[in-house]
Amino acid sequence: MMAESIRQCISCRTRKSKKDLLRIVRSPSGHVELDRQQNKMGRGLYLCFQASCIEKAKLYNLIQQKLNRKVQESIYLEIAEHVKKC
Repeated sequence: MMAESIRQCISCRTRKSKKDLLRIVRSPSGHVELDRQQNKMGRGLYLCFQASCIEKAKLYNLIQQKLNRKVQESIYLEIAEHVKKC
């Protein structure tokens, strides 16, 4: 039996199963994007599906800090749309 992968939300710092978090990745080319299937190559970070965590990440530029890349507003809109669907 395989051990469950645990990751930490960059906003609330809560540790959860990888499947219960949203992954955002900086690709090797430097593009920041939502990783819906959690299998894209690159530097990744995780966020809870809670609106408060997403708002905090945006307010304090946490994604930009962790991935060392400018984050377009469209990424936050894409995250919000994805969370609404889940």
